[in-house]
Amino acid sequence: MQKVAGIVLVVFALLLGGGGWLAPVYLDAVAPAVLRLAGAKGKPAVNVAEQLLDEGQFGPAWRINTALASLDTASSETLSPENFLNGQIEQFIADHPKDRLTGNAEPFGLQFIQIATKLPELATENGPLAFQQLLTPRANREALRAMLIESRNQNVQHILATKGLTGVRHFMPVASAAGAPLDSAILTTALLVQAGLVGPEFARELATMAQLAMSGEPASVARLEAFYLSMLGAAQRLDWASLGAWTRMARDPVSFMRATTLLRQSGDREALVFSLVMLSQRPDWVADYYETFGDEAWPDFARVFPWGGEALRYLLERQLPLYQGPALWSDAETPTDNELTRLTLQLCAFYRPIAMVAKVLLLLTAGMLLAAGIKLVISSRSTKGSYPGLAWMQNGVVGVILLLIVVSFQEPQLFAQPVTEPGTLFLEFELPAALGTVEGETMPNASIDQQTVLVLLIFLMVQFVIYIVCLMKISQLKRAPVPAETRITLLENEEPLFDLGLYVGLSGTVISLLMLAMGIVQASLVAAYASTLFGIIFVALLKILHVRPLKRKLILER
Repeated sequence: MQKVAGIVLVVFALLLGGGGWLAPVYLDAVAPAVLRLAGAKGKPAVNVAEQLLDEGQFGPAWRINTALASLDTASSETLSPENFLNGQIEQFIADHPKDRLTGNAEPFGLQFIQIATKLPELATENGPLAFQQLLTPRANREALRAMLIESRNQNVQHILATKGLTGVRHFMPVASAAGAPLDSAILTTALLVQAGLVGPEFARELATMAQLAMSGEPASVARLEAFYLSMLGAAQRLDWASLGAWTRMARDPVSFMRATTLLRQSGDREALVFSLVMLSQRPDWVADYYETFGDEAWPDFARVFPWGGEALRYLLERQLPLYQGPALWSDAETPTDNELTRLTLQLCAFYRPIAMVAKVLLLLTAGMLLAAGIKLVISSRSTKGSYPGLAWMQNGVVGVILLLIVVSFQEPQLFAQPVTEPGTLFLEFELPAALGTVEGETMPNASIDQQTVLVLLIFLMVQFVIYIVCLMKISQLKRAPVPAETRITLLENEEPLFDLGLYVGLSGTVISLLMLAMGIVQASLVAAYASTLFGIIFVALLKILHVRPLKRKLILER
């Protein structure tokens, strides 16, 4: 009966461990299957593009469709020809050829087209025209200024007044022969504000920046110039409709500049960056994600983007990479016909903390039951006479070891050294603060990062396992059926075992320092020295609290 009970426990432990293993929730990643489920609450990217095209928003729809078509095979594995709008876009352009000038039929854009005296020739390609090309002729800029000067919007007037801005470093003054770029940036900003494509708070902040810059304060001039550089960069890449949508999603100038800097740095991924911001409605989150993961963010963006805005927001809000480890859930096409599978995905998607706790408990319980079952199977006698507290401690150690093994195998990125540097979105006016931060950091390797915490946890668990093994040996000596004199001798014979924690701690420190020097791991010196510290603490506790009292008791007995 004891062996049967042990087998039952082992089978039950394996079932629980399998459940914990398959749970699609991870410490430092998001399973694609979970993202796909989250994206099902909204519309996929192709449907968003189709809706924009139905609304006459040709520019944004064209860019989302271009982003979908540009995805490589690995990223667009779920896309088929019906996921693109090539035919609908061609038909729209055939019916509304002039919409390529502005990207839509927005009133202020149409009004500018009507008063512009020199319109560029449209190429044969279907793409909309970048707004900056409409402002290249001086006559068009003068016509736009004449239209805006009649505005009763005071924010517009404050922006137009920066035509006389001096002290700029990257632009030439508007009055000079090379002042067209600054003039274009000013007029573009003013027209966006006049058209209501800039939020009220954003517009007021721009007006305040303009007033401060006109006072001649160098820092204010530099701040406004940095914004105009971003506005010019956006206008050189986006048509009027796309530029309006891009600006409308920014909450303030800094958010606009960070997203536009990413757009400028993206190279041939401009359509993808625009689509990410358009679908997620959070340019600051997109910029944060790129700054965190650098170039490694692009494959994640490319894979999640077709699933729509809900999936993107889920990923960006948590700022976690896509899961790439060895598990069923790394495949986004995981079938969800099974009710249990669907409920599991929903739990992991919408109740992530609860799912994480459940996974940890499943693995811990599985390890404890596995240890108890194996002991029942291989033991030749009943364990009723042993100490139950010590047995539970042994089972608990096995549970923790199983948890660490599963985590280290399923999430190798937790221990991996980053391959690429984090992305950097350079903003001109933020340079002095960044320099001050760098100069103040004199000990870059003293921080407690994720890798350091994991190494500390491993060292701690190793020492705890050694501590439990020593307690088991002390328990055996207490119950040994021999005289006290013999037990004292046996106790002295086990001294090297009781000092094992020190030896392992020193070895851990030496190995860690060697690996740090060779660049194999990336953790702080705190983890290396902590190995010896843990060894000292556990050995001291063992000898003071257990070995010394037992030896005293045996000495008194003999």
